Formats: sequence, structure tokens, C-alpha cells
Amino acid sequence: MLKQSSGKDITFDRERALSLEGDSGPYLQYAHARAAQVVERARSEGVATQIDAHAEPIELTRLLMHFPEAVTYAVRELEPHLLTNYLIELAGAFNSWYAQVHILDGTNEAPHKVAIADAVRATLKNGLWLLGIPTPSKM
Repeated sequence: MLKQSSGKDITFDRERALSLEGDSGPYLQYAHARAAQVVERARSEGVATQIDAHAEPIELTRLLMHFPEAVTYAVRELEPHLLTNYLIELAGAFNSWYAQVHILDGTNEAPHKVAIADAVRATLKNGLWLLGIPTPSKM
């Protein structure tokens, strides 16, 4: 329901609303839980988070930088679906990146990749909190 603009009719589909795929609340919660598990596993393995300022920006890091704008725009327009759409895009980018990149690979890039995962976790947590959606660290 939070992905629809105000003033529009909503057709509720229980299966779609509870799906872990696509643009649903559980999909966002799952992306948060996945990022949280990466960070937790990194901490247990002694891998610190450290941004590499010289690393080439990727779509995911560019998207992370737009969170304040997404919040401001959603608040200014009184349209929470604008924030929801941003979070869905962020979760999709994170899930694609997660599928393509081995984060805890023991390389010098691992701390940077963990820092990106932690930034995604924090951004999803803050965005979902603003929407009143809980953020479990495991699912």
C-alpha cells in the first residue's frame, strides 16, 4: 500500500503483498536482513568496514547517495510511495550486486565491499523505519 500514490484506488493482493520477490515489504525486509547477515558475518570473521575512497563508484554507491533527496522529496510532496520506490530500487540493486560479487573473499577489497553492504543495511533500516516497517536482521 505504501508504494501507491495517494488518491489512487488500491487492489490488495495478499500473495503479492507477502512475496519475498518484487516490490513488497517482505522483499525490502529480506534485502535488509541479507545485508545485516553479511555485516554480522564480516564482524565475526574480523573483517572491518572501510570505504576505499579511490574505488570506482558503482550503481549501488551512487544510489545510496540519493537517500536524503528521496526522503526530502517524499516529505515535501506528502507521498510516501516516493520513498518506497527508492527503497525498492536500492534493494534490487543490492540483490543484483550481492549475486554477482563475493563480498567476504579475503581480498583487500573485502572491507570496502562490507562497508557498502553496511551502508545499504543502514539505509534500508532508516527508510523502512520512516515508513513504519520493522527491520528484522534474520528472515
